[in-house]
Amino acid sequence: MSAPTVHVLVPKIVLASEDEVKEALEAHGAAKENLPLIKADDAGLKLNGVQAAPGDVVKCLRSSQVTGKEEAFYRRVVE
Repeated sequence: MSAPTVHVLVPKIVLASEDEVKEALEAHGAAKENLPLIKADDAGLKLNGVQAAPGDVVKCLRSSQVTGKEEAFYRRVVE
């Protein structure tokens, strides 16, 4: 049996560009060090095929149950 490639509880995850990160942090008056953390070997990253190294920032996308729109949230990758 092969490993699952999609799960309803795992959001879509992509590497965030430096411009995206800068814009998001400025909008919220935060620093990169204030972002929540995600481990580089997290199963969600693997399921989405993301090759992230410590120090990278990933953008997680999920559908809001309230608005129905896709919402983005960011995580800083750590070892």
